[in-house]
Amino acid sequence: MNIIVINIVRFVLLILAQLFVINNMDLGAGNYLISPIIYISFILTFPVKFNRYAFMFISFMLGLVIDLFSDTYGVHASACVLIAYLRPSFTKQLEEQASSFTEVYNLSIYSVDRLGYIRYASVLTALFLFWLFLLEEFSFRYLHIIILKTVISTIVSVLFMIIGQFLFLSKPKN
Repeated sequence: MNIIVINIVRFVLLILAQLFVINNMDLGAGNYLISPIIYISFILTFPVKFNRYAFMFISFMLGLVIDLFSDTYGVHASACVLIAYLRPSFTKQLEEQASSFTEVYNLSIYSVDRLGYIRYASVLTALFLFWLFLLEEFSFRYLHIIILKTVISTIVSVLFMIIGQFLFLSKPKN
C-alpha cells in the first residue's frame, strides 16, 4: 500500500483511539497522575526522509484536531510542534546506530535497535508531556506535580505505544 495512504490511515486511527478509548479510560485514583498519550506515536514513527516544514505542519494539525475535541485551546498543538521540531536531532542519534537507516520509511521498534527506539520514544514523549502539563498548569508553583505526572505518564504512554507496535505493525521481512 502507498506510504501516504498508510500514514493517513494511521493519523485517523490514532486520533480515534486517543479520543474514544484512551481518554475515556477510568484509572480510578490514578486519573489525576496518569494521562496516557498514544497519538504522538504518529509523530515518532513518521517517515524520516520527509520535508521538515511539511512534517511540522502535519504535527500541528494532529495536535489541533486533538485540541478541538478535547477543549484544550492549542496545548496539544504546541506540544506536537515542539517534538516535531526536536525530532531530527534524535533521529540523527538513531541513524548512527542503525546500518540500513536510509531505507527506513517509518520508524518503529522493528526498523531500528529496540533499546535505541525505546530511549528515543521515551525522551520525546517525556518532553511532549512535560510541555503539555506545564502549559495546562501554566505555573511553576506545582512543578513537582508536573514532573511526577510527566514521569508516570511517560512510562504508561511508551508502554502503550510499544505494545501497539507489537500488536499492529508487522515485522519486516529480512
